[in-house]
Amino acid sequence: MAAVKSPVGEEQSPIDGVINMQFVYNKIYKLIKSRHETSSISPGEMLPLLSPGSIKYSLTGGEASRMEGRCLAIDEIHNVIEFLEKLEHDEIEGVDFLELRACDQSCAGGVLVGGNRFLTTERLNKRARRFEGVSDIPGDIKAYSHFMANNMDIGLLEPRSMMALDEDMGEAMRKMQQVRHLMCFLPGIDCAACGAPNCQSLAEDIVRRESQLSACVFIQRMMEKHSKLSGEHALKIIEKIWGKNRLDKDCKKKGAENEANMER
Repeated sequence: MAAVKSPVGEEQSPIDGVINMQFVYNKIYKLIKSRHETSSISPGEMLPLLSPGSIKYSLTGGEASRMEGRCLAIDEIHNVIEFLEKLEHDEIEGVDFLELRACDQSCAGGVLVGGNRFLTTERLNKRARRFEGVSDIPGDIKAYSHFMANNMDIGLLEPRSMMALDEDMGEAMRKMQQVRHLMCFLPGIDCAACGAPNCQSLAEDIVRRESQLSACVFIQRMMEKHSKLSGEHALKIIEKIWGKNRLDKDCKKKGAENEANMER
């Protein structure tokens, strides 16, 4: 979503929308459940089978295997960073296409996959072998190649600083000192209960006036202990961060005792 809204090297992203994975999962899950309960869907109404190449497209090498020239496929973010540094230092030349995946085992190791990434990769490869001989939908690969050829020409890549505290260097240095001072009071546990990924980020948000010190649940307890913050106000802060009614009892949520009865 960030790449669509704020594309790097392009004035406007060629992708015009993003479909939420949970929305897609729930739709497919509901269809699978209904198919188990009734056999009213005839084979003719089923979607056309994916080709082996399409099934393995989300795995490492799925894109590179469909491109021409010297193509490399690299997965896991640290491997990607290391390779890009070599590329930046002109240690690698003559590469026509790079397939870079942030996750180990590519999409099979993504955060939206609940199972083991190696088992997921094995299942997809096994499924691809079952459908050997199935061809791609005519025109799909040609259309994809045409899309890539017309959208790979990007402009100058400018560094996008996510750590800028202020445009003015002097003011930024002053705020940096404030951040260091705030870190003296924050617990450094990096629990993320405040909504920020770690205590350092929370301190920076406070300096930028995008958050408050009371957002830290540990600071809240100390303030309550010294009667500087009421329990009701502390609860409102938590609800503001995580949403109202988030702390209410709900036995249908994932992992709870009635999860099997949850509405999909």
